[in-house]
Amino acid sequence: MGGELDYVELDGGIDKADLQAEFETVVEQRAWDHGHGGYTGTLAEKEGMTVEFSKVLYGSLGAVERALENTDKWGPPLACRYTDRKGNSRWVVGGWCSS
Repeated sequence: MGGELDYVELDGGIDKADLQAEFETVVEQRAWDHGHGGYTGTLAEKEGMTVEFSKVLYGSLGAVERALENTDKWGPPLACRYTDRKGNSRWVVGGWCSS
């Protein structure tokens, strides 16, 4: 079994509770889209979330790379913030997912 990187970008202005709710919606949608079969290589395989609240904001690519480098296919995804080109705060939630 392998692993694939999957992530979602969410509004950076939401608090931790809303971030968790939004993430759960994404997980449910990914499971629906892939037939609830397991080993989809998507966020449907993830439970929980590690939220990184740091003062350092990454660019979009940096946030995805951070998730890639700091997750494994069996652990929770990483949520970290970045600032987009327009100066808006955004969340990237993702990581390696079992496939």
